[in-house]
Parts: sequence; C-alpha cells; structure tokens
Amino acid sequence: KPIIGGLICGAIGAAFPQILFFGYETLNTLLAKKTLGTELVFALLAVKTLATAISAGSGLVGGTFAPSLFLGGMTGALFHNVVAGIFLVSG
Repeated sequence: KPIIGGLICGAIGAAFPQILFFGYETLNTLLAKKTLGTELVFALLAVKTLATAISAGSGLVGGTFAPSLFLGGMTGALFHNVVAGIFLVSG
C-alpha cells in the first residue's frame, strides 16, 4: 500500500514540483505579492489535496499541518484572482 501511494505521489510531484514538501517556496512567492495564474492556483490546490489524501491514506509519513497552510494560501490566492477578475472586467 505505501509503495503504490509513494509512486502516485512521486508522479504527481514530478508533474507539479510546487507541491513537494511543505510548499513554502510557493507560499513565499504569493507573499512576495507575485501573482500566480488562476488555472495554476486551481491545479495546485487540487493536486496538493489529492497528494495529501493519497499520502495519508496509504500510510506514508507526513502530517496535515503544513499541507493545510499550503491549501489555505492557495484558496486565498484563488479567491483573490477570481474577485480581482470580476471587478477588473466589470469595472
């Protein structure tokens, strides 16, 4: 079970290296007021959720605190992008 989970998480990490480990580098990019595209933020949010669920479900070592910080930051960035897009288009 852990081998399959590790292989899946490894494949996800190879495709989206921004989600590896704690994701602090990606969060620091957001905190430096550099924007990420809405599609990228949504994709990172989805794959980090999937990778965390697979990791926890397959018995791999890891917690949920650091992923929750990443998911919260990505959710905030997604909200910002959507709201900014609405008001910039209609404004």
